[in-house]
Formats: sequence, C-alpha cells, structure tokens
Amino acid sequence: MTEVLKINAKRFININTTLGILTIIICYTIAQILNHVHAILPMISDCFVYEPESYISRIGVISFISYGNLISNILIANYYSTTKLINYILIVISFINSICFGFVGAISENDNLTVHNLFAITGYISYAFFLVILYCSKLNYNISYLTFSYIITLLSKLVITKPFIEWTLTLIYSLNMYQLSSVMEDEYILINV
Repeated sequence: MTEVLKINAKRFININTTLGILTIIICYTIAQILNHVHAILPMISDCFVYEPESYISRIGVISFISYGNLISNILIANYYSTTKLINYILIVISFINSICFGFVGAISENDNLTVHNLFAITGYISYAFFLVILYCSKLNYNISYLTFSYIITLLSKLVITKPFIEWTLTLIYSLNMYQLSSVMEDEYILINV
C-alpha cells in the first residue's frame, strides 16, 4: 500500500520564499561584517563572491531561489491558470526562471561576470513575463499591483542605480510569492512514498 505525503502548498511557498530571503540577508550581513562589499547597498550577487558567503549562497540560491521557486511557481501557475495553454506557458517560464537563478547561484561574478549577469537579468525578466501573463490572464486586475509596479518604476527612474533596482526586483519577487500563495489554503503537494 502506497502512502501519500501531503504538503500544504501555501506553507511550502512561504517557507521557501523566507529561506531564500534569509540566504540573501545572511550573505549580505556576513559580507558587510567582513568588509567583502564596500557599499551599503551592493549588488546582491556581490554578497556571494567571497568565502564563507559563497558557500552559503550556492546552497541557498540553488536550493531555495532556483529549485524551491520552480516548485512554487508551478504551484502558482496550476492554481491561477485559466487555460491549459496559459498553464503550459507559465510552467515553461518557471523552468527558464529556475535555470537562470540556478546559474546565478553556481557562477559567481568572479567566475564569469558576463554569464552571471546574463542569467541574472534573464531570470528577472522571465519572472516579469510570468507575472504579466498571470495577471493579464485573470479577468479581475488587481489595482494595487498595478499601482505598486508603477511607483516602483517611477522610483527606479529617479534612482538609477543597479543595486537599488536589483534589491527592488527581489523584494517584488518575494512579495508576489507571498501574495499569490495567500489564497492557497486548501492546495497540497501530494507525494507518493
């Protein structure tokens, strides 16, 4: 007889998102304490370059930000998709996003800056497409998100610094994960054991 392990989808997404944020915060804090970064607001990946931050980030970014977000985004796509086509497109984008952030975690700026930046930018852009498709496919547009996105865009135009934009995008990514999972009370991941 096969047993089924039930994991609450909302809880999984929230725990994974929190662990991803903690990875960034821990690496940032260590990088600041050890003077591995010389700016109050460095690029996030600047906090992943030197030891011990590089070890923590490779585990955290690959585990939570890459693979955990893949599962989270697929759960969100399955919950919110209005058609099979939209669901398929969102799942493909989820895989692209996961691969991109996996490479960001595996290849530091010191290893290869061009490859690192290419995957980081593609990861953020793919998530933007994920959100646009998700919100546009729903008939009821969420005004607060449109307003919030507009304000962030205006702020990024006013403060044109790459670190500010990167931290803002990461914050929006995380807030969307929490927001999108907030209604998933009765959704579960079922695993045959």
